[in-house]
Amino acid sequence: MKWRSRLQTLACVAGVWGAWAMPAVTARAQTGEAGRDSAGVALLDEIIVTASQVRDEAPVTSQTIGREEIARRLGTKTFPEVMRATGGVYATSESGSYGDARINIRGFKQENITVLLNGVPLSGFRSGSMFWNNWLGLTDATWRIQLQKGVGGSMLAANSMGGTVNIVTLPAAQAAGGEWVSAVTGYGQSNMRLSLSTGEMKNGWALSFAGSRTSGSGYVEATDVDAWGYFLTLRKRFNARHSLLFTLLGSPERHAQRASKLSHEEVRKYGVAYNKDWGAYNGKVRNVSENFYHKPYFSATHFFTVTDNLFLSNTLYVSVGDGGGKWSESTGKRIAAYRDAGGQTDWAAVVADNANSTDSVTLPDGTVEHGAARNIQSDYLAGHTWVGLRSALEASLGAGLKLSAGLHYQYFYSWQNERITDLLGGAFWFEDYGRNSLAGAAGRNPRKGVGDYIRLDNGDLDNHLSAYAELHYAAGRIEAFAGMMLMTTVYRHWDRYNYISDYYSDPAYGTGGNLKAGLSFRLTDGGRLYLNGGYYSRMPYSNVYFAANTNAITGGVANERNYLAEAGYRHVSGAFRFTLNAYYNYWQNRALMSDPYRPVDDREVRYMITGLDARHTGVEVDVEYRPAAWLALTAFASVGDWQWKNDVAATIYDPYTGLPADTLQVFTDGLFVGDAPQTQLGFTATAGLFGRLEVRLEGRCNDRMYANFDPARRTDAADRSQSYRIPASFVADAHVSFPFRVSTLEATLSVICNNIFDARYIERGDDGATHDLSSFRGFWSIGRHFQTGLRISF
Repeated sequence: MKWRSRLQTLACVAGVWGAWAMPAVTARAQTGEAGRDSAGVALLDEIIVTASQVRDEAPVTSQTIGREEIARRLGTKTFPEVMRATGGVYATSESGSYGDARINIRGFKQENITVLLNGVPLSGFRSGSMFWNNWLGLTDATWRIQLQKGVGGSMLAANSMGGTVNIVTLPAAQAAGGEWVSAVTGYGQSNMRLSLSTGEMKNGWALSFAGSRTSGSGYVEATDVDAWGYFLTLRKRFNARHSLLFTLLGSPERHAQRASKLSHEEVRKYGVAYNKDWGAYNGKVRNVSENFYHKPYFSATHFFTVTDNLFLSNTLYVSVGDGGGKWSESTGKRIAAYRDAGGQTDWAAVVADNANSTDSVTLPDGTVEHGAARNIQSDYLAGHTWVGLRSALEASLGAGLKLSAGLHYQYFYSWQNERITDLLGGAFWFEDYGRNSLAGAAGRNPRKGVGDYIRLDNGDLDNHLSAYAELHYAAGRIEAFAGMMLMTTVYRHWDRYNYISDYYSDPAYGTGGNLKAGLSFRLTDGGRLYLNGGYYSRMPYSNVYFAANTNAITGGVANERNYLAEAGYRHVSGAFRFTLNAYYNYWQNRALMSDPYRPVDDREVRYMITGLDARHTGVEVDVEYRPAAWLALTAFASVGDWQWKNDVAATIYDPYTGLPADTLQVFTDGLFVGDAPQTQLGFTATAGLFGRLEVRLEGRCNDRMYANFDPARRTDAADRSQSYRIPASFVADAHVSFPFRVSTLEATLSVICNNIFDARYIERGDDGATHDLSSFRGFWSIGRHFQTGLRISF
């Protein structure tokens, strides 16, 4: 079958280059940013339109965060936390480990939020997840973020149930110069970044580069990090009609993790920085969990102004991810159960138990061997290749009408396997092919040692195509849009663990699309009413099409349906900005896969839940006010009502045939959606004092947050209890910066204090059997901590 895969790859590359050879298009937009030379303004306009960022007049709820504000908010926080000062958005560092993060918008998790980079979707094909620790280089590369809630401004945002995180990277700077930034935390983590720019040279080329390194200790125990980041952008303006933009970014990184959630008793006994996923062995720190990954991303965009009314853009992009994380396998008592008196992993006991093992196994030739390891450590390895093309046009039709249309093609190939790294004192590992593989042993030696591969060797091969068209109207008091997008994906799964020869599945086909429309009406010079709505028919992700995690295609897969509606009022005038909006979102036929596997009758199976409905409604308010030149105030509030709306049946899939084997009733009707606060309040106050000093105070209050839960566990008809309601929390941060000059250089000294009042609160976690604090497992906030930084511009 190798020839077939190679032909598909060649066809993919040929298709991309064939499309690249054809002109594509987008039309210019006004950014309202004056004071730059015309070439710089034109390039920024082109980037903004290509990325589907919207203006204040658009009938969409949005908030734009610029480069300076990103730098001010970020500090040592994860990238999604930059967006947390917005109603309806909940962003946290998932476990306290560097780079691990999650974001929810209007109660929807990351797999139902679209992330765009310069207009290109980044969300994963298999489950829709966004692994932020694979994109640490975005910190250095981002020029602006536009958070678009609800339907958003991009027709390619196929899974924007909650909203769209629209990221635009830095264009090459117009002026030559550079910047050095250095920061260090009170707990020993440091960051250094150098950026340089040539400015636009005489030959029309401009180059900007940024490189960074983050290293040191995390606030959480034994979560050290060593990460590099790089960002390179190169542009060439040939003339008033043609320009090229090249972008390269990435971040090779390795960081220790805290993967195991904590109980309230453990936090009370050991503190919020406690991490039970490590222990000392032979005088060194040894972690159970660790992440290492590198995902370089390259794009090339051609902008072509055909006429004053027609503009083209083509973007070719490639991304190759490679890495993994520390893992472990067990045949009985797991590593997590070995604890010393201090609550840490007792590696000495693990090794001793393995070394003294008398467990015997029978090999395929009948030989009986003793001393099989009970626990081992391994590397769970995964990688992928993306190759894609986005081709778009925007044409002015006259009378206030513009037409936008385009195509997006993506080839996606992924792989994952597991390799033994340490037998932990054992003689060998017995890989039970008879139990774990559909093919049985098939001549494979089950006696494994360090460097051997076990458990899985599979991946996906997907080809995705979407096409869209949108009409936009702006004249007088009215601005409106209406658009449609159609998409199709061919999914294939491959598996060399369960299949020996013919290891590619038959193709599974999915089609879907969406309709969006919006209207805004200017009531006064600064005030607008707006309405928008949409209908999504979304294909399930590939893990639903291959529910048994084999090559068997799941039967009866149906699209999810989502109905969105929103109404709002926005007022923008001088020093005052106010937005009030209400939203309604009804989600039908949601499909969920249980993960990890659950034992049924001593066999490992998966549950697939289909037909789930959920309703998300809410009201949001955002206010910005500048009463004086030296003072800026913002505030936000959001109140949501997010509930599951029905009881359904879960299908249990036979791991050998991939066919439905049984059903299980799931009782979720009336339960609140968990994992994000349904009530939020927040404020920021920024004051410029004594002409130079800037002081910023930020506060957030979260309430009515219910613990996350797996609907597959709700199988008791008598248990209608809500998941554990997490207590309300308030947290405040402060930022002080002082600009000064050193000779001809401009510099800024900053101090950040996060969690000023050292509040102890729950950030995220999972519900337990009793739906109370005693059975809850999660992560608490980290305590008060400081960061100091110095920025020098030249």
